[in-house]
Amino acid sequence: MCDFCNDLRNIEPASYLGGGDAEFQEWIKEKRKKKAFIMYHNIDDEFVELIVVEKCPVCGHVFTEEEYDELTFW
Repeated sequence: MCDFCNDLRNIEPASYLGGGDAEFQEWIKEKRKKKAFIMYHNIDDEFVELIVVEKCPVCGHVFTEEEYDELTFW
């Protein structure tokens, strides 16, 4: 793992996300069931896109369900 994928400001488990409207809540609920990791992609100063990633775009580390479970405390 590299500094990029170890930094939860870049990539984090879906279980860390919450809030938003009903559509977002349904989307994140689905991603939690799949134990997905979410990457933040800054589009500009105002908008951030959330992207499901299976591996780090910098070092290629493949995220596992075990890592998801280790990072999810609730």
